[in-house]
Amino acid sequence: MADLRNQREVLDAFTDTDAGVDVRAVFSSSVWALSEPAAELFCLLSLHQATSADEAVAARVVGRPVASVRRLLAELSVGNLTISAAPEKYKYHALVRHYASELAAELPPEHRRAAVRRLRDHYAANADDTNFADSRRRHLTDTRTGACRSTPMPTRAGVGAQL
Repeated sequence: MADLRNQREVLDAFTDTDAGVDVRAVFSSSVWALSEPAAELFCLLSLHQATSADEAVAARVVGRPVASVRRLLAELSVGNLTISAAPEKYKYHALVRHYASELAAELPPEHRRAAVRRLRDHYAANADDTNFADSRRRHLTDTRTGACRSTPMPTRAGVGAQL
């Protein structure tokens, strides 16, 4: 809760009685223009604590296929709510992230927990894949000479692979 309070304080510094310059009012009008799935992605993506997210992360956070999430990310970009950091990578401006976090905090707790669980599962699966690849590389390296051996190694599916 303290984190949310700090985020509110950041946006409070940009509050104004004129809705044309009040940051929450400006962001709100952009979010209201989104489709419902894009607005959901906007909120839930703020739960991802990294500075940027790729399409796979965005897909996992909302539990949708990557192909449909690409369209939603494009919608967020067109609405100037995300910035394309690199091909297939997106990020929020810091103030937009604070606003998205405020909206995410208003979602039902089970909805937020499910999104965080999907993110955790995504990273756990990727860590497993990375650890598996690293272990295969270690097995292919001669520890005495550091030379790479070319021997068949079983893949995760159990099929031999020549590396």
